[in-house]
Amino acid sequence: MLAAENAQHWCHHFARVPAGASQDARWAQFGRELGIDMRALPYSFLVLQRGGGMHSETGCSRLIGRPREEKGRMELLSCAEHGVEELMLQKRDAPDLFKKLQKGRAGVLHRWTREGRRIAGVEPLKS
Repeated sequence: MLAAENAQHWCHHFARVPAGASQDARWAQFGRELGIDMRALPYSFLVLQRGGGMHSETGCSRLIGRPREEKGRMELLSCAEHGVEELMLQKRDAPDLFKKLQKGRAGVLHRWTREGRRIAGVEPLKS
């Protein structure tokens, strides 16, 4: 994520805005003072571990941000041990995952089977 070409991807996730924020003057003032658009609240995770080594389930990728949906496919930003890359998911290749992503119900960790930058399938993670 620290590579120059990934500078636009600093913002990983978006928090839900509190229900009354659009009607509360204090939230409006808070947004103005900090220069925050209160319609979408971006945030990132900082993960630290003692001992120097990275630990993650082997072969997994983390979805970053929101997928960009196009007709019959999605563009996804995936972060794995080897780096960050943009991948393409076609609806026909993984219809269950596609539907979960549309509804915002997909998890963030996945293990892909790929053909180039196209996600050809999704392997279930061990629980």
